[in-house]
Parts: sequence; C-alpha cells; structure tokens
Amino acid sequence: MTALPPAAAAWLKAARAAAAEITRLEEIKQRAIRHVQEAMGDDEYATVDGRRAATWAWSKPGQRLDRKKLEGDFGADVIAGYLVDNKPARPFRILEDDDG
Repeated sequence: MTALPPAAAAWLKAARAAAAEITRLEEIKQRAIRHVQEAMGDDEYATVDGRRAATWAWSKPGQRLDRKKLEGDFGADVIAGYLVDNKPARPFRILEDDDG
C-alpha cells in the first residue's frame, strides 16, 4: 500500500472532481441523444441545414463461438490447443471519496 504524498493526493482529488464532472456531462449528453433519437424515429440519418449531422443505423449481426457447447461436444483438451491467452491488464480505478 502506498501513502500518497500531498501533491499526489491533490491530483487524486482533482481526478475525482473531473470524474464527477464527466459523469454529469455524460448524463446531459445521453439525454440530448435520446431527444435526437426520438426525433429521428426509424430513420438512419438526421440532417441539420441540409447536411448530415447524425447517424443511427443498425450494425450487422455478429456471431460468437459457444465455448461451453464446443467443450461439451469435443472436450476441453481438444479446444485447448486453439486458445490464445489475453494480455493482462492493470486498470486504474478511483475509489469513492470517504469525505463525500
């Protein structure tokens, strides 16, 4: 565990404040998008002053491999040779501020 020096603690406080502002702005953005989508209905494109301003099109349906079924049908040892390890990640998360 690391006890943060005052300068790093101040940066953490700034990051918390920025995260709160981003959350607030993201809520405004999502509300605005819902209004635009409501106005678009089933149309894939929206225009402003005759120029395309937004798109809302369906993506192509995808497929995924049912690993459990594959293992059940052929055994885990058969598919083990086809598995690729993911690179580990180290995500940084800001925890809730204790003093609100």
